[in-house]
Parts: sequence; structure tokens; C-alpha cells
Amino acid sequence: MWSVASLLLTPEAIATMDLENTFTIDNRGRDFFKIGRLWIVLEMTDGRAWSSQVNTTVFPQPPEWPHAEGVRVPFSEAITVPLRWAQPK
Repeated sequence: MWSVASLLLTPEAIATMDLENTFTIDNRGRDFFKIGRLWIVLEMTDGRAWSSQVNTTVFPQPPEWPHAEGVRVPFSEAITVPLRWAQPK
């Protein structure tokens, strides 16, 4: 079953952002899971919001898990998800 989750970024993490970013998940506990449809939303203090493009790839760990699909990542590797801001028009 899929569920929705969010993660608050620290000001230090936001300060390091560029046009292209990488979200990394280090699954040291070796949990069996899959994650997908990731993007960044920055909410400004004046109410405006900026969103990256949505990465629709599914990343499961471990690859041999019966529910695995998409880009299968072994426990020996971190899951790395590229996230890119949309180009201004």
C-alpha cells in the first residue's frame, strides 16, 4: 500500500540546492520498501511555492523483494533520486 510522506529540509540543506539535486536514502536498517513520485516543494514566507519536477521512478530495496518494481537497489547501495527544478518560461 502506498502512503504519502514529507520531510522538512533544514535551512542548510536548502542553501545547497541547485538546478539539479539528489535526494539520497541510506537504508542502514535494511527495511524492505519502495519509494516513488518524489519532488521538492519550497514554501516561501510570503505564501508563494516553488516545485521541482516530479521523479516518477520507483526505487525498491532489496531487489529480490517480491513487491519490487522499477529501479531495484541492493542493500549495499544508497537510493539516489535525481530531482530537477523546472526551467522558467
